[in-house]
Amino acid sequence: MEATMPAYDQALSELIEREIQLYEMLNEELAAEQAALVHQAIADLERLAAQKLNTLEQIDQCVKQRTDILRTLGCQERGIFMQWLSDKETLLKAWCQLETLCARAQSINRVNGQLIARHLADTQEALDILMASPQSTMAYKRDGGARSAIAGGRTLGQA
Repeated sequence: MEATMPAYDQALSELIEREIQLYEMLNEELAAEQAALVHQAIADLERLAAQKLNTLEQIDQCVKQRTDILRTLGCQERGIFMQWLSDKETLLKAWCQLETLCARAQSINRVNGQLIARHLADTQEALDILMASPQSTMAYKRDGGARSAIAGGRTLGQA
């Protein structure tokens, strides 16, 4: 078993390096998404969402491969894995970098979610004001259906 360990070290190292690249890409995509949200560049969001989905799918594949290697090594639990990494300086450094990038992605994503929630709340508030106004001329509900009554009480056929 000892003779095969360097092969696992190498495979894990390559996989972690690939994940680092992917998380760097994801962080750039999330930052671009955040800029689009801040500047309300809605047209950019669909393209960014597709890029982000592609990157996340690649990350998921790497995670599955890494999980398989760690299972083979008997290192599924974090404590055991960290102990196994403790004498592998280069691999440990790469792992710490990956964890840092992952935490950054989570942080940016959380802020993006807050921006989206704020935009939704602002939009809902504007709709509520427009719909509640006695002078409302909005003929349609949020779902596109016709409102039951328009201010003034008379329908167009009776005018």
